[in-house]
Amino acid sequence: MTIRPVEPADETPVKKGAAIAESRAALAERADEIAHLWRLGAETSLLARRLAEFRGAATLHFDEELKYSREHGGDQPQRLADYTDMIGKIDRVLTDFAAGTGIHWFQMFKAVRRFLPDPAVEEIDGDLPALTSHADGQDALIAWSADLELGVKWIDRHHRALVDTLNELARLPSWCDQAETDALLERLRRTVWHHFHEEEARLSKGAEASEHVAHHRDLLAELEQLIFDVRSGRADLQMVVRGFLCDWLVEHIQTTDRRDFTR
Repeated sequence: MTIRPVEPADETPVKKGAAIAESRAALAERADEIAHLWRLGAETSLLARRLAEFRGAATLHFDEELKYSREHGGDQPQRLADYTDMIGKIDRVLTDFAAGTGIHWFQMFKAVRRFLPDPAVEEIDGDLPALTSHADGQDALIAWSADLELGVKWIDRHHRALVDTLNELARLPSWCDQAETDALLERLRRTVWHHFHEEEARLSKGAEASEHVAHHRDLLAELEQLIFDVRSGRADLQMVVRGFLCDWLVEHIQTTDRRDFTR
């Protein structure tokens, strides 16, 4: 996606305003593309490059937008605050990527949406959609059932997305390309990150909430180790998926989540 430069200063205000609107729409498309790559499990090196490009384009855009606003008597303190917040959070995520994590991704994308309130920007917060079909056939490792439903719309959608991803991993043939396996493992990691982040934002304060968060931290550490073991050949993907991952997901839903989100 190429960001078209804003029209020269001697153009009419109408043309300049239209050019700025077009530039903002292009930024929204670029943000949408980055969010889609994240969902597909793209390498952090690719995401970092695209995010840095987005940051540069956003900076150029905002300089022109602010100049245009000032020339026509406008004052946009909230836009400036949103822009500053977004750039700071992008820089934090780029630092995360360099350290091999991505824990601040969702806070960053909330800031992007505040700066670009455009329907083209993919919604990745709150109701996390399942990424595969819900048609659980006989080959499904985990069949979605009433036993897994908590009756809380957003959390059931998150859990279903996790079940779908585990079922996809279980269906991978032994001769599957490593890149496809890595992409699904990365999607699983990010879906779990997102889900735990949203749960923790909604937990009530108290000892049980602290216990819930501690359980999340333990599960994330175990998940990271298992992904490393699979990628290094120390563990078999199907054994991991059919064993620990399914067990902890079902147990966490039916015990800790049911206790803390269905009162």
